[in-house]
Amino acid sequence: MQQYYRRHPASLGNVLNLNAPKVRPGAIGCFTSHYLLLQALGNTSTHVHIVEDDVMFGPSTGMVIDSLVRRGDLDKWDMLYTDVWVPPDVRDIRDLSALFRECTTLNPDGTLRTIEGFSLINLKGRVFASTVSYLVNKHSVNKIVDILGEAVRGELTMPIDLYYRQQIHQGRITAACIFPFATSVNPRANLISNISDTADSNLQRSILATTMLRNLFFLHCDPKNLLSLSAQCLKVDRVDARDQIISDILSFTVSPCFQFF
Repeated sequence: MQQYYRRHPASLGNVLNLNAPKVRPGAIGCFTSHYLLLQALGNTSTHVHIVEDDVMFGPSTGMVIDSLVRRGDLDKWDMLYTDVWVPPDVRDIRDLSALFRECTTLNPDGTLRTIEGFSLINLKGRVFASTVSYLVNKHSVNKIVDILGEAVRGELTMPIDLYYRQQIHQGRITAACIFPFATSVNPRANLISNISDTADSNLQRSILATTMLRNLFFLHCDPKNLLSLSAQCLKVDRVDARDQIISDILSFTVSPCFQFF
């Protein structure tokens, strides 16, 4: 897929001298990088796929994106994410797990056998984050540049992924996410970030846990690798029997056996 992509130089720190007293330099640089890239693409005649360095493609990523674009799915939205951060919410996990099983046929070890279909999840009103990989409708590039420009010219108060989310929730940008995810991020590599402070071990494990959850809904997820990583990094000492009971309840709640009532 390399012939379809070219590298855009990232912006280090606050090169545009933005008014952003509460935003970390790495997040300012990330916001600026996306803004300047989209600004440079303002007259594009094709749809755009923007990816960050830590994106992870799968064997079918190109086919999935090409298929969705060819059938006109991107024409209905300003943006299509190819994967997003998933909150550790029991209902979300259960719903996404059920949808994943509907869209795929899996081997006994949990790896992908066949793709049965895809869904587009409307992101308006949903808790999500990430700008690792998203498609931009060619007719919406200048619109998004203008919306990002409002923060650039005013006060930048949040990282770009949360700013996108805010604008999507307000209805100013229409966006959906391809599901199952066509891309992902490497759980181990995602622990290293210049945007947030990950020195705290519990924070590191929390980031790892949610990144593993995100990776679990990737078409080409390797559950065996995630099991090994979980055993290595996520085990906690239970205080008493109550912890074990809560763990069992949560496991049952996200299983196909549980029914909401």
